[in-house]
Amino acid sequence: MRAEADKTLAGLRRIADRFRLDAAAARSRVVVAATPMVAATMLPDVIRSHGERHPGIDIQVRDLRHGDALQAIAAGDADVAVVAFDGKDRRFRSQTLRNEDMVLIVPPNHPLARSGRATLDEIVAFPLMMLEQYETMKARIAAEVARHGLTLKPAASAGNLNTLVGMLDAGMGVLLLPRVMARRSLQAGHVMVEIEDIELYRRFCIVMLRDARPTPVVRRFCRHLREEMAEDARRLSS
Repeated sequence: MRAEADKTLAGLRRIADRFRLDAAAARSRVVVAATPMVAATMLPDVIRSHGERHPGIDIQVRDLRHGDALQAIAAGDADVAVVAFDGKDRRFRSQTLRNEDMVLIVPPNHPLARSGRATLDEIVAFPLMMLEQYETMKARIAAEVARHGLTLKPAASAGNLNTLVGMLDAGMGVLLLPRVMARRSLQAGHVMVEIEDIELYRRFCIVMLRDARPTPVVRRFCRHLREEMAEDARRLSS
């Protein structure tokens, strides 16, 4: 009996030690859920500079579709999400990082590439492709187009930007993107086109559960993210 008790006690100690190690790791880790676009364009420089200032903190990025990123917070699989967020889902609270105006991306030989600007009347001549989470924005564009007595052409949507860029290169339409994402696409030889007649923007936020109590390292990462986004905005406006 004594041997069995000692064996059980040793097992309990190992479990307790593992819990302590896991708790210590959690205190030095931030899990960030983000859409692939945000993960590829907004976060890399922020994570690099955060690592330079706080080398002991592990930042883990989970690039997920928009709805899955929010679900990761709800399930406790991520500490925060960095996504476009309209504030309608009352499970979450948010802090605005930046409002990004929307632009079109077209191939260099596209008719809209010549002037670099396009009215809605000109845009409706082409299928307007966008990410699937932009349905609310698409409805607003459709309503404005209807006021002009016109209709949007049927167009593809997708949850992944790479898929849409492939469709763009295949000549399937023009692509609507936030400006910060569109700049990355310019590297592939695409042309940015400003949209006239209507103001469109996406609000990018830090999102967490409404009743969340973030750890000090999570709060510090969020503060660093806000500071870096503000500095980036100043650089772009200067």
